[in-house]
Amino acid sequence: MPTNQNNQAAEHQLKEDSDSQSDNQRDASEAHKSQSNGKAIVAKPGDIICGRGFHIANHRGNLDFHLMVNEYREEYLGSKRPHKTRITKHVLKEIKSSGARFIKS
Repeated sequence: MPTNQNNQAAEHQLKEDSDSQSDNQRDASEAHKSQSNGKAIVAKPGDIICGRGFHIANHRGNLDFHLMVNEYREEYLGSKRPHKTRITKHVLKEIKSSGARFIKS
């Protein structure tokens, strides 16, 4: 009898895992949409999505953003405040010139 109960428990867990994966897929598609003045904003590949989670962290724009920030990391960390401000403004200028936007998930 314990084997039958174990099988039922395993089947139940598989169904829950499957349901959870479906929810995660639905959340992933919603994660790339944002609301602004009542209108939905759909993230473009280069946009930087502000938020948390695997799908946001692995969005193309977020990956590019992290690469760009890492390029300036050592210079930034070794700088005084006025130069840090210039570095930050430079990075933001590069992002804006690429057409990327910061959007909230």
